[in-house]
Amino acid sequence: MAIVLGLLAALAGVGVWWWRLQMAADAARGVADAAGEVRGFWRRMLWNRKAGRNQLDMVDDPREAAAAMLVVLAQYDGALTDAEQTLIKQQMHDTFDASGSEAEELLARGRWLARDTGVDPAQA
Repeated sequence: MAIVLGLLAALAGVGVWWWRLQMAADAARGVADAAGEVRGFWRRMLWNRKAGRNQLDMVDDPREAAAAMLVVLAQYDGALTDAEQTLIKQQMHDTFDASGSEAEELLARGRWLARDTGVDPAQA
């Protein structure tokens, strides 16, 4: 009988430790979830600050502003042609020492900014 009671006590001890480990794992998951929610809150807050603003207000790089201005001016008489795009990239290279890929990125960013502004250079 003592052996049976000893086995039951050992089994109960293992069960208690198993239950405590599960509780600790649940607490760790709760902490991780809370940290994820804080990080998500921070990202949502930053996104909400950017979402309601004009894209041109968020331009920090003067090269991007110049690219957007050149694209808007080039589109004054119609759609942006290949010759105008080549000239803008050449000006980015000459003025800002931008490599070919940087000039291409600046032109793409300028076109994106010019598209989203809705500014008509004839009216401005």
